[in-house]
Amino acid sequence: MSFTENYSTPLFISTELVATVNDEIVRFFSFEKDSWKSDPSANLTLPVGCSDVSLTSVLGNIVVATVDGNIVRFFSFEKDSWKSDPSANLTLPVGCSDVSLTSVLGNIVVATVDGNIVRFFSFEKDSWKSDPSVNLTLPVGCSDVSLTSVLGNIVVATVNENTVRFYSFEKGSWKSDPSANLTLPVGCTGISLTNVLGNIIVATVNKNSIQLYSFEKGFWKTDPSTIYHF
Repeated sequence: MSFTENYSTPLFISTELVATVNDEIVRFFSFEKDSWKSDPSANLTLPVGCSDVSLTSVLGNIVVATVDGNIVRFFSFEKDSWKSDPSANLTLPVGCSDVSLTSVLGNIVVATVDGNIVRFFSFEKDSWKSDPSVNLTLPVGCSDVSLTSVLGNIVVATVNENTVRFYSFEKGSWKSDPSANLTLPVGCTGISLTNVLGNIIVATVNKNSIQLYSFEKGFWKTDPSTIYHF
């Protein structure tokens, strides 16, 4: 397959489903029989002005969030087309530059970057609620954020120069496990993570490819067969 070079962070909800942004189109790929397949019917045209995209799975359905100006719009895939629920739109905090979402016990949790602070929002009673106690101050130089849910707990990954640091929320504060830090490949430009059967899977963009890593016995393993080349 041939793509333009205008793509951003890989987005995936399992080791079998990847989404990439190519110009204003989100393309979805599934891993079948040792190769990546694309289903054009599942492609999503981003709203005008959209600058970012994030996705998750909620009770088996794919939910996509896109940033259009300072508004996060949420789309779900229903009957072969994308539906948007305006009541679920989220106005970003002033200065916010990124968005990530995950599903915790069936509820969507959104993380936004505002300066060097990651703020977390949950959708409750038709409006977004923020709990300041779970805000995360990013390390100096952090350039990206991604999150997932592992056994009901939120795990956050941040990129600080060429290192991915992982944080989990424990007893009212964020904890970081240095043994789980991941040094990015040379030229890596993005990161995404997901949860598969309780284990964290990380995807990184390295120039023209997406590479998947799994955490095993104290360090990160990569399977060359899971590399997706643009």
